[in-house]
Amino acid sequence: MLEAQKFLDQVFVNLERAGVDVAGFELDHLCYRVETLEEYRRFKTELVGKANLLHEAVIGGRPIATYELRTPIHYQRSGIQRKISILELPSPKPGSPYRSGLEHVEFVIDE
Repeated sequence: MLEAQKFLDQVFVNLERAGVDVAGFELDHLCYRVETLEEYRRFKTELVGKANLLHEAVIGGRPIATYELRTPIHYQRSGIQRKISILELPSPKPGSPYRSGLEHVEFVIDE
């Protein structure tokens, strides 16, 4: 996922600019959005051999799959080091169009 480096660069720059310190929090997962149900199915097929399906469930009327990457994404920038093993893949919500690509990260906090 070559685009992960660029995406994560922007995430951490935005957090820094906003004064949000996430150094003590685990980066739980990356989310990759797709535009169509067909693309969701194709992406799932492409993940075979690259990731293990942890869970797939219908949430909010659409399937969402969570994978553990066999080769985690290693991110490093200006003293920030992260290893990301989990990828969330939601299928599109009817009537809510999204462009395909990385959309968000989630951090685990203790509050």
